[in-house]
Amino acid sequence: MSGVTSARRRRSRKRLDRETALAVGAPLVLLALLLWTWQAGVWNDLLGVKSFTLPAPSAIWDAFGESGDELLSNTLVTLGPAMLGYAIGNGLGVLAGMALTSLPRPTAARLSASLVAVQATPLVALAPVVSLYIGAGTAFKATIVAIMCFPSMVVYSQAGFTSVETSALEYMDSMEATRRQVFRKLRFPAAVPYMFTALQYTTVLALIGAIVCETLKGRNGLGYMMIEQLAGFDAPLAWAALVTLSAIGIAWYAAVGLVEGLVAPWKTARRPGR
Repeated sequence: MSGVTSARRRRSRKRLDRETALAVGAPLVLLALLLWTWQAGVWNDLLGVKSFTLPAPSAIWDAFGESGDELLSNTLVTLGPAMLGYAIGNGLGVLAGMALTSLPRPTAARLSASLVAVQATPLVALAPVVSLYIGAGTAFKATIVAIMCFPSMVVYSQAGFTSVETSALEYMDSMEATRRQVFRKLRFPAAVPYMFTALQYTTVLALIGAIVCETLKGRNGLGYMMIEQLAGFDAPLAWAALVTLSAIGIAWYAAVGLVEGLVAPWKTARRPGR
C-alpha cells in the first residue's frame, strides 16, 4: 500500500514539475521568439514601419548604455511623486473605507458608486484643472496619482471590512466584544486580501498618472523624456524609457505581491481576483 502511495506522489510531483516548467518556460520561449523576429526586422516589414520608428532591440540596448545616467535621473523624477501619491491615496482610501463601514449599507453603496464615477473622469481633463491650483511640480503629480488611487482602495477596503460572516459578528457580540476588538480580530484581517488587491491594481494607476502629468505639464521624467526623444527622432532612447517604465511597473506589482505573502501568507491563495 505504501508503495502505491509513493508512486502516486512521484507522479503528482512530476506532473507539478511539468506544469511549472511549462508556466515558466513558455513565456520565455515566446519572449525570445519575439525579440529574435524583432531584431531580424520581421515586425518592421509586417507593420510597414522604418527602423527609426521601431528600432531593433540591439539599438534600444545601446541607448541604455549611452544614456544610462539620464534614464536613471528621469526615473527618480517619475517614481518619487508616483510612490508618494500612491501612499497618500491608498492610505486615505483605507481610512475612508473604514468610515464607510460604519454607515448604513445603502448609504455606503451610494457613496462607493459616486467614487467609481469620480475615477471614471478622464485624466487628461482632470490634470490641467488640478495644475491651475497647485502648479506643475512634484505636488501636482502626487496629487493626481493620489486621486487615481483613492477610489479603488475605498471600494476594495470597504468590501473587505464588510465581508465578515454574520455568524462571526454574532459570536463576537455574544462575547460582548467592543467595536475595536471586532475590527482588530475580524474586519481588518478579512480586509487584508482586498486591500492588497487594490494595492496591486493601483501600481498601474500610479505610473499612468505620473506619466500623463509629465506629458501634459512636465519638464523632466520618463514621460516627458519619451515625448521629447520621439520629437527629436531618437526612437531608441524613447523606447529605452518605455522599457524602463515597464520594468518599474512589473517590479512594483511583484513587490506588493511579495509583501502580501510575507504579511498574510494564509490569505494569498484566497485573495480576490485570483
